[in-house]
Amino acid sequence: MTDVLAQPDPIDFSTFRRFHFIGLGGQGMSGIALVLHQLGFEIAGSDLKASRYTKLLAKSGIHVALRHAAENLGDPDVVVVSSAIPARNPELIEALRRSIPVVKRSQVLAWLMQGRRGIAVCGTHGKTTTTTMVSRVLIDAGLDPSFVVGGELNDVGSNARLGRGEFLVCEADESDGSLVYYRPEAAILTNIEFDHHSHYLHLNDIVETFRTFIGHLPVNGQLVHWGDDRRVSRLAAEAKCRTLSYGLEAGNDYQAREISLHHEGSRFEVWRRGHRLARAELAIPGQHHILNAVGCFALLCEQGVSPARVADTLRGFGGAARRFQWKGERNGVSVVDDYGHHPTELKVTLRTARLGEWKRVIAVFQPYLYSRTLFLQNELAEALLEADVTLVTDILGAREDPQPGVTGKLIVDSMLRLNPRAPVVYLPRLNSVPEYLEAHARPGDLVLTMGCGDVYRAGEHFLSLS
Repeated sequence: MTDVLAQPDPIDFSTFRRFHFIGLGGQGMSGIALVLHQLGFEIAGSDLKASRYTKLLAKSGIHVALRHAAENLGDPDVVVVSSAIPARNPELIEALRRSIPVVKRSQVLAWLMQGRRGIAVCGTHGKTTTTTMVSRVLIDAGLDPSFVVGGELNDVGSNARLGRGEFLVCEADESDGSLVYYRPEAAILTNIEFDHHSHYLHLNDIVETFRTFIGHLPVNGQLVHWGDDRRVSRLAAEAKCRTLSYGLEAGNDYQAREISLHHEGSRFEVWRRGHRLARAELAIPGQHHILNAVGCFALLCEQGVSPARVADTLRGFGGAARRFQWKGERNGVSVVDDYGHHPTELKVTLRTARLGEWKRVIAVFQPYLYSRTLFLQNELAEALLEADVTLVTDILGAREDPQPGVTGKLIVDSMLRLNPRAPVVYLPRLNSVPEYLEAHARPGDLVLTMGCGDVYRAGEHFLSLS
């Protein structure tokens, strides 16, 4: 995002009536647009192609143009953009030419939080699942929260909702630095790793963004943080509000103990300062989800929700879309989809798959962004070696222009340098993946599609083959 897009903070969006969203189909953008629409604002926008979210918005009465063009702009009072929108976008250029205010989506979300008890979930990994957990518990507790999530709640069927209650739960994205606009009452900080290389030069830059965000929490607020990580703990110690730690290690305020992992989920106990609080179960597999759940316990129990209520909801929690989401089975071959695209996420997801009883794990990975692929090619390669077979497609460039020589083959070559016998195949065209799977996948295999783009379509196409 260019500096020209920065606007003074805060902005009173109640003075506007007509909003135009560039990149309306994005997970975060569509959620904010839907809530504004439910509040009675006039919403329109554009995206490059149809998606589940554009269809949902259109069904709600929002006009969606499936291309980017200056004439889409109409006569809005304000234009909303995300970090995925490049400066050359014709609608953005037209808005600036006409001196129409241009704001970041995070600024709108920050305004929506005003007058409500804001809960922000932030961190490099685990934001979406943790946000959906918190939202689901508050719904089941009868507190009717508003929520804006970067992924869809499987058992709600939406990524956003305007509730009548006092809570607003949001997934707070740090990718473009706009995390600093938020002013929540309470927050969860899951973890911090180096990511978003197109915006940040160093890990310290990301840490500084989180430091600024934490500094905005009110004195009577609350910060729940992952206590097993020294970097996160040191940062949390700077907060002027009350802090609570969670994790697997002794010494945390909230701790998971007696953990039992299996391919369909987990069982564990939640302890608070040496006292057993609850027995918990999850129907989604992986130790990382236990951490998400304990963070959810920590925040909500301190907000007055009973441990029994949290445990009951999490026992039936259906997860978030594209987070180790079961897609189906065909000819004895299972298909699961996951949003993971960072090396740490890939490792965790593949190790979670190992909890199952599948004979082989076939990873189908779609790299995201040329800058990320170039910078992380070796780390991505190392993570993907956890699979029995790996198929790598070409890069989803999104907002970035192609870079000469930067393709998915960089990851393949790195894998072969690490292990010359690695079973890895480079399939540049995503639409060639289903046919490859049809020829090579065997009964008992798991096909695991991974990436934040449209790689899930390859799994769905494979399942639909006759």
